Amino acid sequence: MNNSVVIRSLRIKDILRVSKMNLSLEEGDRRFFHPFPFQLWKLAPIIAFISVSSAIHKVLRRFFPQAVFLALVAEDTRTNIAAGFGYLRLKEQLRDNEYIACLGVVINKTYRGGLGMRLMEELIRLASQNNVSRISLTVLSENQRAIHLYRRCGFNIVNEVIDRRNGKSYPAYEMTLVLSKSDAQQMKRVE
Repeated sequence: MNNSVVIRSLRIKDILRVSKMNLSLEEGDRRFFHPFPFQLWKLAPIIAFISVSSAIHKVLRRFFPQAVFLALVAEDTRTNIAAGFGYLRLKEQLRDNEYIACLGVVINKTYRGGLGMRLMEELIRLASQNNVSRISLTVLSENQRAIHLYRRCGFNIVNEVIDRRNGKSYPAYEMTLVLSKSDAQQMKRVE
């Protein structure tokens, strides 16, 4: 594990580094990472501003929670390279100010082997701090390494889906992690 890598909140100046990391991925690796927010590159400065401003988060949570974007960057402090990136985007507000969030993670190939777990742990902690009671993600079914990581973090496959990207269709899984006891009990009743 690389000790020079720190995980911290995304800053506006990180957008270029994270975008470069995403573009430097091999085509096969880039396909595994869900492109949000990279497909909205023109909006990246706005997304970054929203992700770092707690005052804006409070207003958006109340009136438009789907616009809340919480992001972390893993940075190699020796080289100032983005080693990884992860985000939570609030998807739906539940009762009692709890939320469902979508998650995305990408790790620079050079830094794989432990950093994914560290980044996932920090994202789950960030979710708990922001009243996220359930996290969902979509992972391509051929991405066994990611599926293994998500299972180690407590995610379960809840559905087989087709993920459409760039005009192509890929078999995928929807996975969910339940963070609150009330949600876990409610999901058990549904199952």
